[in-house]
Amino acid sequence: MIIASKAQFPGLYKQGKEIARPDRRDFAGMLFINEEGTENGGLIQKGSIAADGSIASGLSLTFDRFRQDQAMQLINTDSATHQRTGLSVNDIPYYKDEGGR
Repeated sequence: MIIASKAQFPGLYKQGKEIARPDRRDFAGMLFINEEGTENGGLIQKGSIAADGSIASGLSLTFDRFRQDQAMQLINTDSATHQRTGLSVNDIPYYKDEGGR
């Protein structure tokens, strides 16, 4: 498990190696890492108020299949124009495992 602040949040872990994920630089939270050193889900969150007073926040708890993307996700996002809360269950893998994600 990796627990990190927004300033230190890592990229994707695949078989013990970190792969850059610039899209994660707005988040803090924790990543679940399996025995081979591959990310296997996590809990991330963010929240901010812009200069104009608008908010942007989000929370996501995910559980991944082995070397696959999310099998289940609990999510909440909120902004000035959109709000979403839900539970997603993905019962079919997006791709075949060919030695990695």
